[in-house]
Amino acid sequence: MKALILLLLGACQALQPGLEYQYRYSARVASGIPSINRQFAAAGIQADVTVQMAADYSVVVQFSNIEVGDLNKVLDCDLRAPLPIEYHPLEDYVDLLEKPFRVIMNESHVPSYMEGPEEPIWISNVRKGFVNIFRVPLFWSTELHSTKLNYGAVEETLVGRCQNWYTSMKLPVNLAEEVNVQREHFMEEDIQRDAYSSSYTTKTKSKTSSKTSSKTSSKTSSKTSKTGKTSPGQLANVPHIEDTLWSVRRTTDFDMCENLVSLQIHSSKYTEDIIQRSSVASYLIRGDTHRRIEQVVVEGTITVLTNKEQHEHVDTFTNQTLELKAVREVGEPITVTYDVHPHYDWQYDIERPQGDQFIPLEQVLTGRPVTDQIVNSIMEYIKKTVDDLSHRMEHYPAKPENLAYIIGRLVEAVANLDYPYIQTLYTHFDGKGTMQKYIFVQLVIHAGTEPAVNFAVDNLSDILFYVTFYESIGVSLRTPAPIPKIMHSLINGEEGLHHSLGLMNFATLAHDACLSEDRKHFYFDYSCGPKTTCDPELIITNFIPYLVRELGNQGKDVWQRLIYLQALSNLGTPQTINVLKPIILGVTETNIFMRTNAIWSLSAYNMHKTALSQIYEILMPIIENKGEQFEIRNIAFLTLATWGPGHAWWQQLAVSTWHDPSPQFANFVTTTIYSISDSHTKLAETVSRIKHLCKPAAPASILHSTNFFLHEYLFSEEHGSRVNFAWFASVHGAIPEEVFLRIQREFFYGYTKVLKIDGQQRGLYNLMQLMKQKMTKPQKRPQSSAQEIVSGMWEELKEKIGFTSPESASDATLWLKLDRLIYVALQYHFMEGAPIPYGMYSGKPFYDKDLNTLIAFPTEIGIPFSVLYVAEDATWLNINGNPETSMTSGKMKVNVDFIFETSQVQFVDARAHVPWSKRPAVASGVYADTQLVLPLNVHASFDMYSQEIQLSIEPTNTQKIDVIKFEFIPYTVLENNYPGDVLVIENEYKPILHGEVPLFNDKHQAFPSDVGLWIQVATEGDIHHTPSIYEIITQLFSAHTSTHIWEQSIVFDPTLSTTKTVSFTFNYVSTGGSGSLVDRGDYDDGQISQGSFDEDFGQFSQVAGGSDQDIMEVDSFGTQSQTIERIMRLQQALISSGGHVRTISVEVELQGTPTRNYEASLTWAISSSASTRSSKVQVTLIKHPAVGVLEDPYTICLNAQIVKPHFNPFFTTEDVLTANYHSTVKAELFEGETCEEAPVLLLEASFDVSSNVKERVKEAIEKGCDYSTYAPGIDIITSPLYDHSHITATWTPDFPDNLKNITYYVDDIIKASLSKKIEFDHTSAHHASRVEIDATKCIETGLWTVRTEKPYAVSIINELELPAWANPIFTPAPLATTLLYGLTVGRTPVSCTIDETKVRTADGKVFAYEPSECWNAMTLDTTFDQRGAMLVRNTGQWEVRIIWQKEGLVIDMSPTNFLVNGEPAKGTDNRYTVLHHDDSHTIVFESGTSVKVSDKVEVLLGLDHRGHTTGICGNFDGEPSNDMVGPKGCYYTDGPLFALSWASPGEGCASFMYKNLKRDVVWYQENCPHFTYEPTGVTHADALYDCTEWVYHQRTEGQYHCKALSPMPVCRPECVASHPITTSVEYECRFSGHQQQAQQQQQQQVQGTQWEECFPHFYTLTYPSSCIPQ
Repeated sequence: MKALILLLLGACQALQPGLEYQYRYSARVASGIPSINRQFAAAGIQADVTVQMAADYSVVVQFSNIEVGDLNKVLDCDLRAPLPIEYHPLEDYVDLLEKPFRVIMNESHVPSYMEGPEEPIWISNVRKGFVNIFRVPLFWSTELHSTKLNYGAVEETLVGRCQNWYTSMKLPVNLAEEVNVQREHFMEEDIQRDAYSSSYTTKTKSKTSSKTSSKTSSKTSSKTSKTGKTSPGQLANVPHIEDTLWSVRRTTDFDMCENLVSLQIHSSKYTEDIIQRSSVASYLIRGDTHRRIEQVVVEGTITVLTNKEQHEHVDTFTNQTLELKAVREVGEPITVTYDVHPHYDWQYDIERPQGDQFIPLEQVLTGRPVTDQIVNSIMEYIKKTVDDLSHRMEHYPAKPENLAYIIGRLVEAVANLDYPYIQTLYTHFDGKGTMQKYIFVQLVIHAGTEPAVNFAVDNLSDILFYVTFYESIGVSLRTPAPIPKIMHSLINGEEGLHHSLGLMNFATLAHDACLSEDRKHFYFDYSCGPKTTCDPELIITNFIPYLVRELGNQGKDVWQRLIYLQALSNLGTPQTINVLKPIILGVTETNIFMRTNAIWSLSAYNMHKTALSQIYEILMPIIENKGEQFEIRNIAFLTLATWGPGHAWWQQLAVSTWHDPSPQFANFVTTTIYSISDSHTKLAETVSRIKHLCKPAAPASILHSTNFFLHEYLFSEEHGSRVNFAWFASVHGAIPEEVFLRIQREFFYGYTKVLKIDGQQRGLYNLMQLMKQKMTKPQKRPQSSAQEIVSGMWEELKEKIGFTSPESASDATLWLKLDRLIYVALQYHFMEGAPIPYGMYSGKPFYDKDLNTLIAFPTEIGIPFSVLYVAEDATWLNINGNPETSMTSGKMKVNVDFIFETSQVQFVDARAHVPWSKRPAVASGVYADTQLVLPLNVHASFDMYSQEIQLSIEPTNTQKIDVIKFEFIPYTVLENNYPGDVLVIENEYKPILHGEVPLFNDKHQAFPSDVGLWIQVATEGDIHHTPSIYEIITQLFSAHTSTHIWEQSIVFDPTLSTTKTVSFTFNYVSTGGSGSLVDRGDYDDGQISQGSFDEDFGQFSQVAGGSDQDIMEVDSFGTQSQTIERIMRLQQALISSGGHVRTISVEVELQGTPTRNYEASLTWAISSSASTRSSKVQVTLIKHPAVGVLEDPYTICLNAQIVKPHFNPFFTTEDVLTANYHSTVKAELFEGETCEEAPVLLLEASFDVSSNVKERVKEAIEKGCDYSTYAPGIDIITSPLYDHSHITATWTPDFPDNLKNITYYVDDIIKASLSKKIEFDHTSAHHASRVEIDATKCIETGLWTVRTEKPYAVSIINELELPAWANPIFTPAPLATTLLYGLTVGRTPVSCTIDETKVRTADGKVFAYEPSECWNAMTLDTTFDQRGAMLVRNTGQWEVRIIWQKEGLVIDMSPTNFLVNGEPAKGTDNRYTVLHHDDSHTIVFESGTSVKVSDKVEVLLGLDHRGHTTGICGNFDGEPSNDMVGPKGCYYTDGPLFALSWASPGEGCASFMYKNLKRDVVWYQENCPHFTYEPTGVTHADALYDCTEWVYHQRTEGQYHCKALSPMPVCRPECVASHPITTSVEYECRFSGHQQQAQQQQQQQVQGTQWEECFPHFYTLTYPSSCIPQ
């Protein structure tokens, strides 16, 4: 028969009544990073423990001789050796800890509960940690049955109910002999074995052993039993114990635990991966019939991962040892004489508050009280530190501590104070000054405890609290207790900016703490009650109705209602779906902002997974409704895609892209599918299988809605991108209408923050145009008579066609959603000379916490372990006085003197709390911080008309300072403070080094001595790493931790710097052929000389004057700019060759002793002939002589000329196929005092297209596969056709060595990166000063073979694949054309074409057309500016009339004539350029708009007309469905009738003829359909009906009463359920426990403390996927 035998507290055979067992017990904890070094912070406790079994089988235990100790140092090599802790007697709490306690057994002799004195909880936990060693169940068999050697058991442990695995093996005889010898040396007395010496396995004892045992036994006996050693005759009743020795191993499986005891604040669902635990106990047990524990070693490990590098972690080790010293008869029973306090479970206890009592967090964990003395020291610390902080800016340039760290520790100090103490400090600082009070208010707000939050809410009348409290409640709040009070303050508060932010922030907080299925990660301490949990009903019955009421108030502005909508969205609960549904479907709201935000609130990242079916039912009709705006359909598709739907859904959407009427929707769907397919995610496996079904997407461009890895599930290390974005193209301009941006930051492993930015705009492009006009110098207007005539023609045209221009400019609206908070900017009003908002710079520190996570749980030894993850930052901009500003026409000056400081701190602190010690915790961790300090005087001047910016920077510090400082420090520490995060006494952090000193140390100057700035870069650490400038900049924005110590500082010393001020001058100079500083167009033999389609297409238009221009002023504040004069002289050499010359220059002046000046400029000019286009580029680097120093200037110039084929803006395919593609590059490098000497380097290159490539292109066009677009010609010239290149570089002996070394460096990089593809031939020598490169591309593979002939070698690179960014270089078209065609218009032609049978609009709509002699409006400006219109007619030849109302011009053009205001064009005009050929005229405007008249009419509109035009060419908004809209808003399906609606009379089209043609149009307009987008809820009213309700399911399972954490759908009575879904649902379960526990809970409730044990459990649940009306 098998029996369950519990050793010690498990069965009566284990401990014998009448006997006393004495053990030596020790417990130790050590923390460090052993992967770096053997350095540990450790603490230990050891004691003698006496255990007596009474006759009623209750057990009494008593500690004595208690000693404690600690250490913090590098250990010896053997990490398994005992810790060299120097122990000393325990001083505090020794009387309590040495009091005996009792363990009560139940009727089955199983331990039931423990009784002890009223004592701090940490002492009770230490007792439990000791008792739990003995709670070991073992399965044995009798002699008739085999032993079960391995088994598992679910047991209640100190950490929770866990699966323990046991292995028990009898020791072999030889090993048992050795163990017996060791045990006999240690035992002082053993009455069970002495009484039966004949049964000893070891027949004789050594003398030493006998003597030692006798002495120690006598000594111990005199203290306890007072009997001495007894003869066998006197021990007749002592049970015999066999010498059989058993080895028992117990391993705890933490993955199979339930009811885990822990305390979590702002934790993560990745906690189980971040923190890994293990526990292994090894037992030595003696006996068969009767047993006893001889020796126990319990070893625990806690591993905390610090970042994504799995090998970087902090380790904490716990160790318990128990060794039997003596077994003797009970001489004097240990009695319990106090009133006992029962402990009904064996789990770790935390200290719970009584009623409204406030207990600091560390006291909750440990039970060690925070005394009044400690509180007083904390308050003094806060007073002193806040006072010092308020004067911080006055002490620069002293080396300060990290600002974020100082404020962070002050926040933790306030977090340990109760309400009265906070009130006392508030009163104190209120009388000290505004700065001190402001700082303290920030501390209270960020403390986030219940007293702090209650105090902040009670003082919202104080403006300092009101303006900042609501902005930080999401991260700072540490407990759900104050949530009801915050909610009521918002509901009853007055509307305003801060109230709006509060609503949205609180909604996010309510989601995280009350409504989310993961809300236990916000706060969890395994209890239920109003102090520790947030009831969802609080939000559902109070906050949601408030938001719904305010949202439905149509009297509020859209932006106000949008705030309430966003708050509902932030709640992220299905209970809001029925509220949002009418908005989503467009029934109660038509505003696109409201609808898109409402739809996005249904994303998988924001809504419970059980809502999928209902969301699918709402959004799929929107996606399929072709009458919806494409933005609405896009966001509906995007929202459903976040739910990761199946293959069939993706297939349906992919196929729909071929026949969807909206190119914007189709393109967005395709790019989304492409982006997911190319990612390394699980969803990619599904989506990639239907990628081939999509209509090919246009390249990513601003005119096509595109998704570039938007979704959070596409964040992937393998994909290599943490910046993801998407956008919806605008129908009202070139700027996308909505932009989604996601930037991911990873703080630690499993803890990331995604910065979510959603921007929506209307009219922003128009606003930018207005700003550009204001930045342009006013120029001469046309003569009034011409203006009046043209204006009259414009008004007459509008009257004839029945078009009305808007009377006012459209509003510019910008909505910016930043991390679920909506900000709004409205109107043009800020353009009307609004003052600079100095008030936004308060001159006070700003503190923010991105992460503040605490995870705590017990260790086996009964003390708590906690992990703290912190990421915090602080910024302080202190402006000395008021900035000096001056503004005149087009010019502005600013002078400001300030100190700017910003800092970041990140650390992981793994802490074992040691409540018995004066060093309250041992800890190890990793710390990282970043600091930037800039004490500067900045002077800036902006000359908008001359396009010059001057910026001077002067450091104002007078002593050496660390401008930038980075630190990465792994450490161990014995903490001095309690609570540990309040640094009343500075801790002695001991860095963990690989050796005795850092392995790497370097100091060097950042700049050469000529610069005159003493800036030292000092680096030391255990890794050899010199970060790049990019790394330094990124570190300022995103710190990270490392287990390698590393420190770098950039130090500036003004006393050693000869340069005192650094000035920058930025210039842009544009010069026409005559030398005037304006954009000019040259009428050069009928060819384009500038402003061509290739160069200027897509640029913004400018308000220019007439043809007779004045030279623009180029002075800066009354003084002629020497830089601009120098640039003008530089441009003269290029102007003589014709063309438009532009220069961008940067000048740096180092003002000091001496003053030095450096200049860099880029100049380029472009000119064209009939067949070629020439681009000249000059790059100049100048080092001017220092002031007062006799030295020569030094100049480097690179002159290059690039010749490519030239193409007319409206070229034909035949023009492209017959063009000469030969392109050349010639470059010369000059070096010396000037650029007038002989070049030191000459480079010549040619690029060609082989006949094979041309043949392939022709075949592709004939087949219509690869070039199937409407305009194959532009596709061809913007494709990388060049397949051969030859480059020759020749240098002279004067070629400078430094440049030569750069070429060697580049050559080495190429050799290293292409080592597997490169071959060398060193057998022959070549020209000593020349390199020749010959490259050929394989047409089949697209790979290049590059042969390079060097002076002493020939290298051949095979199968070289060029990166995608290099492809534009190998296109026949100019680089600007290639980029604009690809990135702006997405390789989709946007020209409008009119011939004798049809019209193709700019958006691709084709309809029948019957030309006549009446004018038809091709394009007509619909903006408030009323720029004009383009008319077309056919009088035997095509004629175009351009009415440019704004400029007072009427341009008439035909294939043979070109007139301006009725007269032949003369001279030049900078506003346009004219091309004349035998059978055509082409006009190219500066804005990029082009019109060609030949045997057809072609119009190419500039981007500033996007969505702002109408006529027979459509509205140029990217959507062809709305192109056929007439001047009165009628929608036409008949092409000729549509064209007639835009007709107006003219020569050859008399009034009678005109009226006859317009008769059908007039009749149609009387009762015509208008084009409108029809929301789904309007066209399908039944879509509003919903059958679903949401409830929180409840159930009882055994001793648990559970409530689901997620609301589940149920059908209303009038509906039936379909397709039930069974899934695993997480519940919050209240544990009823044993009877004694229930009684204890009743007693607590009487005392005012309401809490019950609550743990998460998973159960399966079935719910309907959808509900259908009966």
